[in-house]
Amino acid sequence: MSNSLPSTKQIVRSRPGQSGFPGKKIYLLILFAAAVTRLNAQCSELFISEYIEGLSFDKAIEIYNPTSDTVNLAGYRLETYFNGNDTAGNHVNLNGLLAPNDVYVVIRPGADTSILLQEADTISLVCNFNGDDAVALINTITGVTLDVVGVIGEDPGTAWPVDTGTGTTNDYTLVRIPSVQSGTTDWSVGSTQWIVYPVNDFSHLGAHTMTPCNVTAPSLYFLSDSVSVDESAGSISFLVGITNPNANSTSVDVSVSGGTAVDSVDYIFSSPQTITFPANSSTPLIVDVTIINDLLSELDETIEMSLSNPTNQGVITNGSFIITIIDDDGLSIGKDVSSAAVKIFPTVSSGIFTVNSEMNSTVSVSDIFGNEIWKKNDVQGNMKPDLQAFAKGIYFIAVENAEGKVVKKVIMQ
Repeated sequence: MSNSLPSTKQIVRSRPGQSGFPGKKIYLLILFAAAVTRLNAQCSELFISEYIEGLSFDKAIEIYNPTSDTVNLAGYRLETYFNGNDTAGNHVNLNGLLAPNDVYVVIRPGADTSILLQEADTISLVCNFNGDDAVALINTITGVTLDVVGVIGEDPGTAWPVDTGTGTTNDYTLVRIPSVQSGTTDWSVGSTQWIVYPVNDFSHLGAHTMTPCNVTAPSLYFLSDSVSVDESAGSISFLVGITNPNANSTSVDVSVSGGTAVDSVDYIFSSPQTITFPANSSTPLIVDVTIINDLLSELDETIEMSLSNPTNQGVITNGSFIITIIDDDGLSIGKDVSSAAVKIFPTVSSGIFTVNSEMNSTVSVSDIFGNEIWKKNDVQGNMKPDLQAFAKGIYFIAVENAEGKVVKKVIMQ
């Protein structure tokens, strides 16, 4: 390719508020993808958002402003390095003001009129590149090269491969993937950052989609630390809240992480249970737990809930919640094993348990349905209920004496 090029001609397309062509629409697609290594700080500088190397003269470069400020383009230059040369063979100084999230398009003279008239901010032979010519965006005030397509000083022959070989810098339209928020001078990184479209695909020119910068992570939490409910409460509800919601939905798992209550015996809850906050929604979500009302006198029981596995970069700020189930079957508050002078052990056994009562007591054993399967009166000291003849599972050993009545849940395995 010849390095002898005519001078450039500039046609600046109007922005909103100016006369002439109407301003371009700005589209933001909220997408989150894996982070990639970049030279510049994210969202701090302009970068090349589209590269078109089409048939004949159909060539263009689109530049995107990811910052929150309007940028004066007088401090920027686009350069082309032809055929492996390490000195720019052509350049164009940009001009005008570029609003946040807007694009600036440079197109080669003679390109298809559908893009030349509708999308061009500047018409310049800096876009007189083929697939073997590197293109660079420069900040002329800082002297920093912000972004490069290809490798300056290298002649790849025909083109550089893009996206592990699905495309090249020759005869393709390349659009920067939305997760990229800054340019790079490292082509080993840059070559992986493009969506590859067929030659002469102009449908993406004039607007760019990018993950917004400085998105505050959503905060997920239980709205309270604990709640106490009667055993007869039936279905109960608690709330999970969110702050800093954004344009993506946010999910989190609600799980039972501990407690003395037993699933399917004292309560019913599918754990873990995934709940999802819709995009931009700060409305708390309701989670339901069913409390099973049995007919056994027993100590109050607890269900410990937790939050885990948030999506959308969410942060858990209060991830613990305790439900206390208050027994309503006659066990006096404050009457526990020690106050009744009773010990029952072990809690898990092959079928033989030990009951130690300092007072004359009645000992009985019931299954999970409240059916009494074993009973002995006038027990004092140690005795060993033998349940080996019964099915494996959960049982309740009750000890009643002058001090009160206590029930302990045991498991036969």
